[in-house]
Amino acid sequence: MRRVGWLLLFLAGCMRGCTIPSCTSGDGSGRDLSCTSTDDCEDGERCHEGTCKDPSWLESSERCLDAPECKAYGACRPGLTRSFLGANSRPTCLTERTEDCAASELCKTQGRCELQWTTGALRDGYCAATTATACASSTRCASHDECLLDATDHVCHRAWAGCTEETPIAGFEATMDLGTAWQPGELADAAVACRLEDDYQQTTSYVRVGKTCRRGPSLGVSTPMLFRTKLAPKDRIEVAIQANPMHGTSRDSGYVRAEYTGDSVFTSGPELPKLTCTVVSPEAARANAAGMVTRIEKGFVRLANERADPDYLLAEPAEAGGIRRVLREAIVWLGSDPQVAKLQASLDAGLVEWRKKLDTAIGTLAASDVGPMGSTIRFQGAVCGDALKARMKKDELGKDACGVEISVKAKDKMTIGAGISDLGYLKIARRGPDATVVETDVIDIHAQGKPPVYALTLERGEEAIALVVPRRFIPLTQARLVGSAGTHKFVLPLDR
Repeated sequence: MRRVGWLLLFLAGCMRGCTIPSCTSGDGSGRDLSCTSTDDCEDGERCHEGTCKDPSWLESSERCLDAPECKAYGACRPGLTRSFLGANSRPTCLTERTEDCAASELCKTQGRCELQWTTGALRDGYCAATTATACASSTRCASHDECLLDATDHVCHRAWAGCTEETPIAGFEATMDLGTAWQPGELADAAVACRLEDDYQQTTSYVRVGKTCRRGPSLGVSTPMLFRTKLAPKDRIEVAIQANPMHGTSRDSGYVRAEYTGDSVFTSGPELPKLTCTVVSPEAARANAAGMVTRIEKGFVRLANERADPDYLLAEPAEAGGIRRVLREAIVWLGSDPQVAKLQASLDAGLVEWRKKLDTAIGTLAASDVGPMGSTIRFQGAVCGDALKARMKKDELGKDACGVEISVKAKDKMTIGAGISDLGYLKIARRGPDATVVETDVIDIHAQGKPPVYALTLERGEEAIALVVPRRFIPLTQARLVGSAGTHKFVLPLDR
């Protein structure tokens, strides 16, 4: 009898989630199957919830009601899996009623309390979040801050407004002395060192303390974080593991938090991901800062001795980046110590001297119009504003953003493409007190009277125009287009 019941379900149709009465009953005749008692049904059928049902359907219904998927996902109604012409069809449990969604764990934990249907010829029911109230009352709102409704995707999500895109929270060395345990209580300006343990790999994070939110480090297996903050007992340090601070759900993000108890060391608990934080004593912080300051001062010496190479112009020497990283950490250890301002002033002065060297290096380059493979390179003009937007197909460019067009005349057969290597070393270098260097991209290239393309092969003597755009837009006045092709260099003025 059980096999007959499932066969009747199949004969009614191969689609999951069919909800019309003739399909649900397994009859298919189109007759009125409504009932008030079993006496209204044909022999062998029983009245169930106002509809005549085959006993095997009822047995399947009871099985679905007892299945873990019913309680977990609202999949409480019997049906068949999809198959082609019935091949390999098998019974399953489907989500077909809002009341089943409302009673499911998805409703309780994730606010997914309403029945929704997928679109298309083959429709599946699923439990979804459709009200802000359901999200706010879910357990993941309380435990994971997923309290807001995303009406497009029908999910509850986390959104942290105010997260900055500035330099991430400084890291700290694993060997750094965090001091012994103490009970600091409420602090107006605390140095806090945390470590997040999990198996994340290069994942973006955001950190929130109280009402302050900032970008965190890229996470690894055991990631350190270091920051200064106002801290009082019951304040939470929260870490959202997500690429976008304005959107994190149970499907695409992680979350962990540790509540400050007033003690130096506090943790989120034993489960992964695990966040353990230490409020570092002022004595330990000063000792750590001393080591950082020594490293910074040695970096200043190396910065002062570094020279600007005309053959490979750098906007900023690598030493400056290293000093900044250590300085960010020292600032956390030092807090409001006056030494912070002195260190920052020394770095600024070192970079001013570097720009003087860079300006000199740009000026000493030999002016030439010889490009790759002996080609002739000449400056044609600037492309700015709306004209540049149209060429780059980008609406977000500022009205003052400019690229430059250069003519390339081939001495021998050569191919020029959007890859910058085809034109050799090519940067825009700005002279003067704000001397800087910007990497460039070739956007397109075109021959006379022809539309722009991404690559073009020139025969001997042929000429084409290439659009070159800086990766970071700078004013072109007092700027030069600096190129190199083997032993040849050229400097083209881009003054407007």
